[in-house]
Amino acid sequence: MFGDSEHDKNQTLQRVLTEALAVSCPNRIAAKEKAVQWVKNDRRFDGLDHDKLVQKALDAGQYGRKLDWTDPELRLGGQPRPQNRRGSGWG
Repeated sequence: MFGDSEHDKNQTLQRVLTEALAVSCPNRIAAKEKAVQWVKNDRRFDGLDHDKLVQKALDAGQYGRKLDWTDPELRLGGQPRPQNRRGSGWG
């Protein structure tokens, strides 16, 4: 759990999110803010955008997916992948 592998980071994020939701009496906004604070204190997540990391971890957990650690959007100032266009594409 305290290693630097993707598995260990996933376990840490899962535990942080579970604890944050428990403390916030399932208020997702307060839980996200609490989780971001915890992630900021963990040196393994330096160089990543903490807000985007927590949001993507919440979304992945909600929809039963795994977090994609290769996503360039997770890095500080990272841009989404070219195929991840925003909007409907019409107009």
